[in-house]
Amino acid sequence: MGRVYNKKRRYEAAIQNFNKAIRLNSRHFESWNHLGLAYEAKEEYDNAIESYQKATQINSKYSEAFFNMANSYKCKREYDLAIKNYKIAIELDPQSAKTWFFMACAYFDKKDYNMAVELLEKAINLDPNLGKEIALLITEFRDVIDKLESNLSEKFINK
Repeated sequence: MGRVYNKKRRYEAAIQNFNKAIRLNSRHFESWNHLGLAYEAKEEYDNAIESYQKATQINSKYSEAFFNMANSYKCKREYDLAIKNYKIAIELDPQSAKTWFFMACAYFDKKDYNMAVELLEKAINLDPNLGKEIALLITEFRDVIDKLESNLSEKFINK
């Protein structure tokens, strides 16, 4: 029932339902993960991260919880922790184009544009359907890189 509430954006009801499910079976890692999603939707990132951590403590191979935890860290602008968790998710599921894509976005937010482009290209190779959307992003990233390099060159030449 909690998933239904999440889909209907009734996050408080979802949280109550997932907490009830967890009281019945505290080892149900998917309930912890979905509880985290409800908290994340409410922008309660610390509670979301705690829920995802519980899910990964119960099932250390549950890539989805690592992915979701990374997203919460990214929302908090804690990019290094986000990237760390994206990398774990990728170790567990290296074919997840969405994880490669979101990790690229974290690198972009850190202003590591070259790595962002590299990871976006990896995501495209895994899922060609992402190609059009990501190709536009790569073009934007490359434009930013070119402008930065040009600005740096001008600074040093004009000195």
